[in-house]
Amino acid sequence: MILYHFTHPQRIVPIMQSGITRGDVPVTPSGGFNAPWLTVDPEPSNQKWVSGGGKTGARIEVEIPETQLENLQTWEVVCKEFGVDLWWKKALEETGGGDDSSWYVFRGKVLPAWIVKVDYFY
Repeated sequence: MILYHFTHPQRIVPIMQSGITRGDVPVTPSGGFNAPWLTVDPEPSNQKWVSGGGKTGARIEVEIPETQLENLQTWEVVCKEFGVDLWWKKALEETGGGDDSSWYVFRGKVLPAWIVKVDYFY
């Protein structure tokens, strides 16, 4: 399965060495957990969650191996698992640039070997 992760260009070298290990998954306004976010949408301009800071300066194309798909959860599944309030879910989707079918959380480390391509946008 091909998915995309957006990040600041300065993060590419560490990611290529260690993989994608970070991502804020806010299941409440004051709490959440760490896990990489991935999206089906490759278009940087559709990533509404970012405002400045260069986090759409680089796009990493990732191929999740079939053997690891069990660690990949849609945002909808995460919301159900953690009992995310509907108002909070909608607020995140409106500011995030997509509905719950566009976004995935990977419960683990996205390994460097799974990185297919890196594109830079300056």
